Amino acid sequence: MLLLVYIILFPIHLQVLGSALWLMYFMAEGTPGQKIEKLIIDSGVAPQLVSNLTHSHLYVKTGAILVVAQIVSGNGGEIIEQVLDSGLLKQLHAIFASKNPCDYVCEVGLNSLKTFISISPTSNHIR
Repeated sequence: MLLLVYIILFPIHLQVLGSALWLMYFMAEGTPGQKIEKLIIDSGVAPQLVSNLTHSHLYVKTGAILVVAQIVSGNGGEIIEQVLDSGLLKQLHAIFASKNPCDYVCEVGLNSLKTFISISPTSNHIR
């Protein structure tokens, strides 16, 4: 798992970065949230995950959207704060305002993030 964090922090190739994000998503989906949240918090990878939400490469962007949607859908307040502090709302605004294509999987992830934003106490992050 630490190798995935390293690849996300220091990507060497778009396909490798995209694959690392997708693998992190699948691991987060099948692992109790506490372990993934702790890794993301301890490694400081949240800002990089959030910045990849608007990546120009669809494979990377979709992987990042799914990872972020998966981790914020848990109950971990600390990870949600870290993701919000990393600029999640600004990135989501950029995604929704852009005309860039998004495939079905990307749309599903975005809908999850929309739901998260609508039900979470994000008042400190909305100005």
